[in-house]
Amino acid sequence: MIDSACPNLSWEYEIIGDGPERDALERLAKSLGISDRVFFRGRLEYEETMSALSRADIFSLPSWGEAFGIVYLEAMMRGLPAVGCHENGAADIISDGTDGFLVQPLDPEALSKVLKRLIEDKALRFQVGRRARSKAKTFTWEENVQRVLQVAELKAER
Repeated sequence: MIDSACPNLSWEYEIIGDGPERDALERLAKSLGISDRVFFRGRLEYEETMSALSRADIFSLPSWGEAFGIVYLEAMMRGLPAVGCHENGAADIISDGTDGFLVQPLDPEALSKVLKRLIEDKALRFQVGRRARSKAKTFTWEENVQRVLQVAELKAER
């Protein structure tokens, strides 16, 4: 979708981690003719993951199963605008449109629209990334523990 929405834009997508969908995603990238721009890195050591974040311009994790998104904070700490879903831990961290963006789960059009906007608008990427870094600095370990406990309590009540 990004490729069709942004045919003249230069972009690469790096996927870190493994899961049951990897083979299907690799086949999809190949069938769409974008396998030269989508890189499946697999599981990386922490230092390698942080190095990849340091090279990135945008962080996107549109999953809907994150209880508390520490990985969003790690990306935001590096000044990356983060894109996540409304229905997960990203919503506890990201203020939509201010220090990152939130989309509905399983909405590839919305995700594509946000990514296209960030790819096209370097000033927006920088502005949102700067606010993301400032926000991430407010999350101390003590506050994170309290937030995780609050999420656990909410999940237990359901």
